Amino acid sequence: MTVHIIEPGLVGRTGHYFDYCLSMAKALHARGLDVVVHAGQTASADVGAAFLACGIAYDATVPPSMQVAPPGRTAALDDTSWLVPSQQWLEALATGALQDLWLYPTLQAASLFVMAQVPTRPAIVGLVHTPPRLSLWVPAVARLRQSSKSLRLLAIDPLITELTQASSIGLDIKTAPIPQGKWSRTQIQSQIQRVGFFGHQRPERGIDLLQPLVRALLQQGVQVLVHDSRGRLAVQTAVPGLELVSGYVDDFSTLIARCDMAVCPMVRSAYERRISGVAIEALACGVPVVLPSGTLVAQRWGHTGAVQTYDEHSPGGILRAVDNVRSNALSFAQGAQRAAREWKQQNGLDRFVDLVLSN
Repeated sequence: MTVHIIEPGLVGRTGHYFDYCLSMAKALHARGLDVVVHAGQTASADVGAAFLACGIAYDATVPPSMQVAPPGRTAALDDTSWLVPSQQWLEALATGALQDLWLYPTLQAASLFVMAQVPTRPAIVGLVHTPPRLSLWVPAVARLRQSSKSLRLLAIDPLITELTQASSIGLDIKTAPIPQGKWSRTQIQSQIQRVGFFGHQRPERGIDLLQPLVRALLQQGVQVLVHDSRGRLAVQTAVPGLELVSGYVDDFSTLIARCDMAVCPMVRSAYERRISGVAIEALACGVPVVLPSGTLVAQRWGHTGAVQTYDEHSPGGILRAVDNVRSNALSFAQGAQRAAREWKQQNGLDRFVDLVLSN
């Protein structure tokens, strides 16, 4: 059997698109399966090099999952008539055998329209990260059913499963183990010596608050590690106590585990129904997390004692939350160990792959 990993958003070596595709491809390949990764049409050359170096077949033929309407057309959310895949992409999938598996690590409604136009009928598994937008998903599911294809829909969190089940898209859905979390700390720290900020630094992640937060922590004598996955931050690296890590990191969990606390100054509204990959990677590592109240991660893992929330999205509000973790470091470290144990019991890449390959 050949597993086709299809990811329109895979265009660079950053973010969950790359991490999920690479880790899933390696795990499936290690089980003796043929794997082909199909990346976005605009993928950079280093994306393909990473897969080819692991002996995994690769091409960059997938059209964007969210396109711009043609000239003279209105890009209405419920206008799906312009979602026509390229002939090159249709031909790439049409050669698949009936026993092949199509795996979408980030399934969008637009991909359902593409599936419906491919003549072969492989098994299809798709992972959703946010509740489906009905205006797109309802017609997309109807089109897929007209083609007599079946889809196993998986959600990355129970809340997304519940919201999808309560919607009218007409698809069964199951919560999947989150395919993250490779390593956890074994020592419990009684003091917070290093604080970390991780991932793609952008507005919804609180990039506007990063500089005052880092400055205040350094003034308090706390070491700070800043990871910028896009390598675009203009940070003075000669500052004592500050370490800047730029670009993609092969072993993200080990980088996070070097810190005693992960701070996620994200905008709450952006993550109320969406998982933060940085936050859950930290919890899987056994590292306490500071993040806004009301976010999906806070709701799901707040009971572990590893999560400190804040209500005020400002340097002062976040620093008060950080100070509370520092004052109760041992308690939060113990909570983080509980979170890591709970994580291993419920999540992880191997459990995800087991579910994908099950009938």
